Amino acid sequence: MFGQYNIDSIHLYCNQIKTPVSISKNVFEINIESNVILFIDDTKKIGFDQAIIELSKCNFKNFGKSLLPNRFNSGDKHTWCYFEIKNNTKDTLPYLLTGNIHNDSLWVISEKGSKGYKVNSDNFKLNNADIRISSFNKFYNYLTPFSNQKILLKQSRPLYDSSSLLPTVSAYHQYESNYIGNKDILIHFYFFVFSFLCGILSILLIHFIYFRNKVIFYYCLYIMSVMFITWRNFEWSQLHFSTWIGSIPWFTTKIYHTSAIFLTYSIFILTFLEFKTTYSRQLLKIIIGLLLIAMIIDIPLMHYLPHWSYTLYYSVRMLISILGLFTFILIWRTPHPLSKIVFIGTAILIVTELISNFVTGYLSSIIPTIGVMIEVLIFTSVLGIWSFRKYRDQLRLKSENEKLIADKNEVMAGMRRDFAQDIHDELGSTITKLMLEVYYQKSKSNNDNIKVLDNLQKNLNKLSSQIKDMIWLFDDGKTKFTELQSQIRETCNDFAFNSQISLTYDMPLPQKDIVLSLEIKRHLLSIIKEAMTNIVKHSDATTINIGCNILDNCLTLSIEDNGNNQYSNQKSINGKGISNMKNRANKIGGEINHTITTSGCKVIVFLDLSKEGVKTL
Repeated sequence: MFGQYNIDSIHLYCNQIKTPVSISKNVFEINIESNVILFIDDTKKIGFDQAIIELSKCNFKNFGKSLLPNRFNSGDKHTWCYFEIKNNTKDTLPYLLTGNIHNDSLWVISEKGSKGYKVNSDNFKLNNADIRISSFNKFYNYLTPFSNQKILLKQSRPLYDSSSLLPTVSAYHQYESNYIGNKDILIHFYFFVFSFLCGILSILLIHFIYFRNKVIFYYCLYIMSVMFITWRNFEWSQLHFSTWIGSIPWFTTKIYHTSAIFLTYSIFILTFLEFKTTYSRQLLKIIIGLLLIAMIIDIPLMHYLPHWSYTLYYSVRMLISILGLFTFILIWRTPHPLSKIVFIGTAILIVTELISNFVTGYLSSIIPTIGVMIEVLIFTSVLGIWSFRKYRDQLRLKSENEKLIADKNEVMAGMRRDFAQDIHDELGSTITKLMLEVYYQKSKSNNDNIKVLDNLQKNLNKLSSQIKDMIWLFDDGKTKFTELQSQIRETCNDFAFNSQISLTYDMPLPQKDIVLSLEIKRHLLSIIKEAMTNIVKHSDATTINIGCNILDNCLTLSIEDNGNNQYSNQKSINGKGISNMKNRANKIGGEINHTITTSGCKVIVFLDLSKEGVKTL
């Protein structure tokens, strides 16, 4: 007895009961279509007791495909299946039922007259049994020698693939042998694919870090979305190893997977092929919005209305297929030089996806995965070619820019030389004439006019020196170190002219003459002038020693006098003159050292020509 019904009497009243499914140690995936009778519960409210009543009333029907729900209404009804399993051997025989029976309910009504019991999917507890297969979509049980079991199975899970709702029966050890053999192939395949994608991703990330290009970044996102699914398939293929990724059911992430792959792939294609039209960007925004809405809607549907969740999933697949065809046409029509290669890669994806719809089993997953690998190889090669061309174009543009800058600088240098020449020819000759006139007038003038003419001569000398400085500044901007030494001599000689100051120079020729920039030349000459002005006006010096040399890539400029140093204590000079020299030294990356002794004053400028920020040519 089970509940209030005599289960053994069912055979007496119901002539629909089929022949039991006979199993032995070697049976594998026996189809039970000819051994099962079905009852369809449209209300989804019938429990076990009522199902037994319907069975005793012979309301169960013979198997027919028309009785089974299809993909879109399987969640609207429950299917009750009744069949028997018989062990004709003298050994205890472990077996399992496999198929789309996840979360279904199974009862063993009788076994040699024993009381019935409900079986859980992880029920298999046979002593010394080495369970190496996951319990997902499987019911484990066992039969004692020469016994049979009456099985009542309620199927409530929606159907999501093309396999039958009816389970198949296998001897456990035979199933395990086939399962392990097939899974080994899948384990090695998915591990190889995942390792391959990791290698490609690493190469692309290095390219992205180097080139900083968003096209490579978008393709990296696409590969990572594919890697997520590949890793999940790898975990489902092996027996023991698992992470949080493998624990995420496909059912709860089906729209996410499809959307992530399509969006990252589409964004990559649109960016790579440089679609900049407004309508393509607006269309992409609309697609992203629709897919986000679908993901949100799918959350309650998958828990409360799973058959509608599956309908939504197929609607999203249909939308993506149409958009994929539209993208396929865009790729063909784009004038991008690499569009035909991209077209071939996309075509391979589409063809392998179509082929997978006409095969079953592991091939339905392996074929599109192979298509992805081929596409990744093609696109990675395309990105390599594209990156090389971009890099080559950048080098070409850089070279052209440098040439344009050099040409511009040469033109500017020529203009400066012409301007300096004009100043020298026009103003220089005029000043020379004026100075000769002053000398002539001094020779004829009396003592009253001598002072005025002396002042005029002094100002003309000063103007001549300033014009000479301007000519140096408007030169071509390049000065050799030996030329700088000559300009320093000339400047110091001009300051000491008509004075009692004796000049000595310590300016050895360098081993290698280098070219200094206009900025260094201008600031060093200004420092010389500032120091010479202070010495001549305020120090009462009789001797000045000027040094300028280069040693170990360090330029040293020194001015030392034997004056009374009174000028160093004057606020206007010490506060302004020395400060100006320090500022000028800092602007060219140098340092200045100002020391006062009983025998005079010494100013030394140090400039490390190898220091970053020091401008040499």
